[in-house]
Amino acid sequence: ACGLESEPDTVSYNELACDLLAVTSDDEIFSASGDECYKIFRTWKVINWCEYDGEGDPLVVGRSEDCDNTPGECVWLLARPDGTIYYDEDNDETPSNNVPGVNLCGESDDYYRSLSFTPETRPGYY
Repeated sequence: ACGLESEPDTVSYNELACDLLAVTSDDEIFSASGDECYKIFRTWKVINWCEYDGEGDPLVVGRSEDCDNTPGECVWLLARPDGTIYYDEDNDETPSNNVPGVNLCGESDDYYRSLSFTPETRPGYY
């Protein structure tokens, strides 16, 4: 019903090894365009204090990483030891997890997109 405050969504994360994550969120409320009362665009900020250098640019996870132009789907950001970062619909970017036809981005059916970095070029890291 309109007028009731919504319960915030949650974000799931795993702290592994040295990871020390700080997680916050900010809400931006918009007028409704249909039958809903309002829309909330929630922006999550996650900092890994064990890796962030205090100066680098952040990695940005978009509202529609699966390229279907519908904001708000679940997205995993998978940072792998080889310097590759995957944006994925689940926590497995490998071919054995392939679901043909779900990826509209064109890069791979296994994940939405990937970025490759060396330790020197990885944004926000040292």
